[in-house]
Amino acid sequence: MRKAITPVAAFLLCLPCVLMCAGLVNARDSAFPPVDGRPGILVPHADKRPLISADFQDPAWTAAAVVASLLPSYTPQSSARPSPTKVLLLWDRSFLYVRFLCGGRPPRNAQAGRDADLYLGDVVEVFLSRFSDVREYFEIQVSPANDVLDLRFAMPEAPEFQSDGVLTKNYSLHILQKDRSWNFAKLRTASRVSGGLWVVDMAIPAREIFRNSPQTELRPGWLRANFLRYEWVGARGKPSLVSSNWSVVRQGCPQISPGSLGWLRLVAASDEPHP
Repeated sequence: MRKAITPVAAFLLCLPCVLMCAGLVNARDSAFPPVDGRPGILVPHADKRPLISADFQDPAWTAAAVVASLLPSYTPQSSARPSPTKVLLLWDRSFLYVRFLCGGRPPRNAQAGRDADLYLGDVVEVFLSRFSDVREYFEIQVSPANDVLDLRFAMPEAPEFQSDGVLTKNYSLHILQKDRSWNFAKLRTASRVSGGLWVVDMAIPAREIFRNSPQTELRPGWLRANFLRYEWVGARGKPSLVSSNWSVVRQGCPQISPGSLGWLRLVAASDEPHP
């Protein structure tokens, strides 16, 4: 008797076609050895600006750096494995570009509207900081319906971490500054679910990354970042969270794990290593 092909298996079987459509068949591995135990990747300059349409046929992503997969979070609630997820990265002087390619289970929306509790349903997330010590960092969530939740965090004092990299309870409750009313000015996003694949595009504006700074444009250098996906599995009345991340953190705690952000090195074309 022939077994039915699961959504995850179907995604994996068609992955070469997915990559061909996205222009990624010849994309090289841009990862470099971990820095302070956290992952790093070289991000190439975009010769052509992505459309931010979640369109598979957009050729601008051809030269993107590729995070090949996300890893399960620590202390998961569910035994279910995360669905296949890839992250694509580009930059130019005005924007950092991020694309998520999400296979597997059909994504669920929980709440709607700007700054709603989108994480109660399926979301993809970016954490980002221009500071190596992550004294200020941002969180951006995008839902399947293309709603956005964005927050700003600041650490006005030297951080206090637990052994797993999460801020101490006292620090996260009484010292860490959280601003949910803040919005990422001129952030552009697109989300599309089609043919068993969920695609999310983001254009994160440099001017806001460098808020309150003389610098207003991206240039070759370093950023700190993490990329996550939240999936909710099981019955809608009592679902379980399955989370995956580029730089692994405790499940449910990425927003209070700033020291765990990985490293992005933005490189000009002349700086990129040759195969």
